[in-house]
Amino acid sequence: MGSGKTTLAKKIASGLNFEYVSTEAFSKQYLPDLFASTSRWAFEAQVSFLAEKSALFLKKIMRNNIVLDRAFSEDSDIFARYFYEKKFMDKRSYETYLMLYQNYMRFVGPPDFLIYCECDLFVIKERIEKKARSFQANYPQNHIEDVYEMYLNWYKNYNNSALYKVDMAKVNIMDKRNESILISDIEKVINDSTNQLDLFLSRKDGEGDKKYSILQELIPYDSLNIKRVDIKRKSSGFIKPYPYAYIAAPFTSIADIQNGDEHNLFLFDDIGGHGEIPPDNQVRMMLEMLDIAVRKQGVNTLIPHKDINEWGRKKLTPKDVYKKCILSVENCDVFIGLFGFSPGVHMEYGYAIAKGKPCILINCNQIESSYISRGISGDQNRVLVLNVNNLSDVPECLSGIDIKKFIDIPL
Repeated sequence: MGSGKTTLAKKIASGLNFEYVSTEAFSKQYLPDLFASTSRWAFEAQVSFLAEKSALFLKKIMRNNIVLDRAFSEDSDIFARYFYEKKFMDKRSYETYLMLYQNYMRFVGPPDFLIYCECDLFVIKERIEKKARSFQANYPQNHIEDVYEMYLNWYKNYNNSALYKVDMAKVNIMDKRNESILISDIEKVINDSTNQLDLFLSRKDGEGDKKYSILQELIPYDSLNIKRVDIKRKSSGFIKPYPYAYIAAPFTSIADIQNGDEHNLFLFDDIGGHGEIPPDNQVRMMLEMLDIAVRKQGVNTLIPHKDINEWGRKKLTPKDVYKKCILSVENCDVFIGLFGFSPGVHMEYGYAIAKGKPCILINCNQIESSYISRGISGDQNRVLVLNVNNLSDVPECLSGIDIKKFIDIPL
């Protein structure tokens, strides 16, 4: 409290296109009573916080990535424990609370990673005084100091997930530049998580990996002793809100090739230029109509030709194309693919299958398919194969499929 966590959480949610989830709304109903008669309300308030926050969390996390402004383990390891140690909650009530907490955590699980807002006690007390909430006058003696000390011990012994910290006394997160740097740090944590990280980083206070500008790394995001939870949404601007379809189709075989250079036929060639798809191209027109048909069902779309590559006008390195396409496939909710002979579409489909994505595959007689793609049938788990004669038939064919229902088919 007073560390700046709410401001930080809102900035992160906005910068990453995640949803900010506040616990303040349902805590307000208990806090005045809790500190007016702490022994009477401590157990009931903590159970209420746990139940309501869990219900809200489980509802929100089903549809989006979220930023929660207070971790669940704080409720258990700090506040419930504080009330028990200060004898505002008896042993029986405390043990009952812990039993409830452990059962709830079976469904909630640990966070993908936790950011600890480090702040000097003097600064915290100043900020709390400025807020001047009425119930603060009823805080138990040394309440802020005692809770502060518990936080210090808590985060130093924390090992439930990846852990980072930000010095909120030194970093003014209201500064747009600092906000941008922090978001960049978090994106780097997420996007580089498949790389091997140093597993022997120091966890001494104030130390950590220096590859981030504002974040200080205490427990790496992908260290072997941490079970990584896949993040459904990354922050980069080409990632769409839930639910979204990644729509793959041949590119270089239909593009106007630049300078007649045969090397440009390959999307991942080191040369980088691979032609443009003009507005009157049949595949482009089909994709634009397909885009409309899918969005009419309430499903967002990501067409890499358009959203990543601007129909070939944007010059990207092979590494950029690979990284952005793979990231987009990893985070999509359904994969829609028109194969042709495109090696890129084949790779993207393989990655989608490996990630357990529902896939809708389209065979079009107007575009000759590869030998292997003709062998894919719709009898696989969550794979639907559609057959059409002409490109112009594709949007109408997709319109007859309930894509949202298809997305929700269980694994």
